[in-house]
Parts: sequence; C-alpha cells; structure tokens
Amino acid sequence: RTRIVRIGIADQPIEAFGSFETKMKPFGYGSHAAHVAVDVYTGHVEVFDYIAFEDSTGTSRMSIGLTPNGDSMIDVRDHNGKTRARFGLSSSGAALLSLFDASGTERTYVGSFTDGSYGLSLSDRSGVERAYLGSSSADNPQLRLRDTTKTDRVFLGYYKDGTFGETIYSSTGSSLWHAP
Repeated sequence: RTRIVRIGIADQPIEAFGSFETKMKPFGYGSHAAHVAVDVYTGHVEVFDYIAFEDSTGTSRMSIGLTPNGDSMIDVRDHNGKTRARFGLSSSGAALLSLFDASGTERTYVGSFTDGSYGLSLSDRSGVERAYLGSSSADNPQLRLRDTTKTDRVFLGYYKDGTFGETIYSSTGSSLWHAP
C-alpha cells in the first residue's frame, strides 16, 4: 500500500512517498510513527509526539522520542502501560537510566551529568531519595544515606573543604560522630 502526502509551499509541492510490503502475515498490532506540524510557508517541521510500540491489547509498551524540553528518551512500559524503565539523554547532554516500580515511582536512577559528576540514587516507595553513591563535579566520591525527611544521616566522602571523612548525623541534622 502506498501513501502519498502532498503539501504546497509557496506554489512548490512537497511530496512524501512510502510503502510497506511483506510476504509474511503482518502482526495485527505494532508501532505507530509521529505527530508533526509542518509550516506550509517555510517547510519547518516540529515533532510533537514520537514512535510508540503497542502490544496486542493496544497498550503502549515502548516509546522513543523527544520530550517537550528536548530530552531524547526511550521508555519501556509494563502490560498496564506504566513506565518501568527510561533511558535517555537530556538536552544538556546528561545521560540517565531510571527504573520505576509498578506504581510508576522512580526507585533507581543512574546518571552521568554534564558537570562531570555521576551517581546512583535509590529511592523509597514514596520517591524520596534514601541512598546516593556517586561523585561531585570535582570527581570526589561520596556515599550519602538519608532518612524519610531527606535529612542526611550518614556521609562518607570528600567534604567541600577537600578533606575526606565520615559523619553520622541526628534526625535534626546535627553531627553525632565524625572521623577523622
């Protein structure tokens, strides 16, 4: 089947041709393409939506595309359509991998950021970051453990003054123990 699209731009037609042929029986489900806007005067194309793959029930299981702020992402969804994994690059160039629980809450995040820092973040069921293992932008390693109120309770790594140590904090954030 061939589909022809013709759009006139200042008396100059734009044509797009496409076809699909197979000797095999195609699936009754599969993928769809993109939602775009074309300025008929300049030919500028803006992409609003992206490629998505559906299962036999019509549930979107994977999407590939751009977010409104220019991030390129691949989302993988479960049989209920909930995003369970995301991989992508932000418009600033930061790489990320996120894993979500069955309710859609981000529980694991791994990233490499444009300032040179990188890290692994683990969150609880409510989405509060409870553990972070990574580096600062100065490439100094650090481990942080937090309580449900997002208060640091344990820090192991380089402090802002460049010294290395460990601190255990109270629930109010005051230092209970520090080494060295």
